[in-house]
Amino acid sequence: SQNLKSQFPSARRIIAVGDVHGGSKSFLRCLRSAGVADERGDWCGGDTVLVQVGDVLDRGVDEAGCVETLLRLRHQSRKSGGNVVVLLGNHEILNADQDFRYAASGQFSHWKVAGGIVEKLLDVMKGKRARLFQRGCGPMAMFLSSCPVVVQIGDSVFCHGGLTPATLSHGFQQLND
Repeated sequence: SQNLKSQFPSARRIIAVGDVHGGSKSFLRCLRSAGVADERGDWCGGDTVLVQVGDVLDRGVDEAGCVETLLRLRHQSRKSGGNVVVLLGNHEILNADQDFRYAASGQFSHWKVAGGIVEKLLDVMKGKRARLFQRGCGPMAMFLSSCPVVVQIGDSVFCHGGLTPATLSHGFQQLND
């Protein structure tokens, strides 16, 4: 286990955003509205902490743009005393488990084309996606392995969905490891 950070010091300002689902344009509008991204999409949030509470993946067509934005803003935010914390949501877990049923390619699954062209294209797309999420070596798998499930920032706790008392009894660090 890599001992993902579970606790962070209090922050003057915390912005939490969830369920981006590959909608990079809407995500950027949200970040601009919250005052953490400028018109170019660069960090302008100073010492603010942005928490993305999961579900960056699936449904939308620009997951890569969302992940790239988060990584860029994380790097930029740290230069001004801020941070970007990305948590795992259920859709990240589904993809890590090679369950791609909610991936955007699913929007074509109802198409019927002579010769099975759409089916062949979907198979190719699923194969590429499977390689991205292959445990231990896929670039998206490696990114996801760096994301915790739950964090505490000061006296605020963030996770995707919720935590049961039984789950909480393990402690945040064990949940993340």
